[in-house]
Amino acid sequence: MIEKKALVIALGNGLEFYDFMLYGILAPIFAPLFFPHDNHFISLLMAYTLIAVGYIIRPLGVFLWGHIADKRGRKPVLIITISLMAISATIIAILPTYNSIGMIAPLILLVCRVTQGLAYAGEMPTSRAALYEIAPSGQKIRYTSYSEISTVTGAVTACLIVLLFTWIMPQSMFQNWGWRIPFAISVAIIIYLGYIRSIALETLPKINHKVTNFPVFSALKYQWKSVLRIMLIESPLSICFYTLTFYLPNVLQDLMGFSILGSLTLLSISLIILLLFLPLMIKIAKNLHVLYQVGTALMGMCLTSFLAFKFVQSQSICGIIISMISICFFLSMYLPKYALLVAKQSSNHLRASTIGLGLNIAIAIFGGTTPMVNTYLQSTLNIYYAPSLYLLIMSVIAIFIIRSVPQVNSENWENNYAYQFSQ
Repeated sequence: MIEKKALVIALGNGLEFYDFMLYGILAPIFAPLFFPHDNHFISLLMAYTLIAVGYIIRPLGVFLWGHIADKRGRKPVLIITISLMAISATIIAILPTYNSIGMIAPLILLVCRVTQGLAYAGEMPTSRAALYEIAPSGQKIRYTSYSEISTVTGAVTACLIVLLFTWIMPQSMFQNWGWRIPFAISVAIIIYLGYIRSIALETLPKINHKVTNFPVFSALKYQWKSVLRIMLIESPLSICFYTLTFYLPNVLQDLMGFSILGSLTLLSISLIILLLFLPLMIKIAKNLHVLYQVGTALMGMCLTSFLAFKFVQSQSICGIIISMISICFFLSMYLPKYALLVAKQSSNHLRASTIGLGLNIAIAIFGGTTPMVNTYLQSTLNIYYAPSLYLLIMSVIAIFIIRSVPQVNSENWENNYAYQFSQ
């Protein structure tokens, strides 16, 4: 029963990231359909700007969802956020184009992106808090890792579905209306998951109301160190993941002549490898010291990122494939301990607010901006491995931050350490 409940909680992460990935992959198609298309560059820039909006809005969403989750319980947030996902995905799937309704089209699309960003701002931290809280003793790593498995599954599914429909449909048909099908698929799944959640989450742990009436402000005031830790633990993951999923495919298209389908196929293979390695890494995580595992993973991510950009410069397709798969291997090594580290940075009554602040601020700063920062660093420093330096700096900082986590060196840290709150 607990296992089923954990899966129902975690699946929302996958569906939300599925929608986010869909928009990122299909942005070149959205550009001429939903924005003024006299200038292709401007319309594409506007489409990508809406990607950034979805990330920038997230920290604001914490003030709403953190309050509800820590005051009223996890279930209301998990039901409302998935409902917002369904509404926004439905509207995008049926939204008339710019040629049909003019500037109303991009305005509605903007509202949908803001809605998705706000929904994810609540879904992600609340689901992680709930997974940690329902996990039996000795299984915290496995349960908190469900959210990571779900997120990667959503990304893989988005890539594979786009590949499938671009393969079976003529290009003009897919660009005219076929792109709407992946969004319609997500609507059906989200509605079903929302129904299952409403039934399965009746017995989530009750919330302690005795500490504060304003959980988010209490988290900022009393647990700001935990918020900062979560931000810096998240930073190398966001930089690496968004470099892999959004930046590298564009580099392959621009510098190595990959087609969109070619780069998307390579990304899909890499993410599948990540998904396959995750269960193994979750299993061995119980027997590895947290600093050894995350330190090895972060340094491996930096090294393989450096090699990826080196192979882009030398135009080695084989090298690119190996390095992208290697990045995913080290990502899978980082994720299990990362998930537990994040969940353990707060006490129960402020957990959703603390996690929400840390993760959403970090993703807004380090996630959505990664393609832009990488482009700026490469053009300014004029060295091909500039994005790897960015990742290296934040990885070293993350390792020092993890070393500062209370009792992180204890032998049974997974079960023994619990955040002690004092007001």
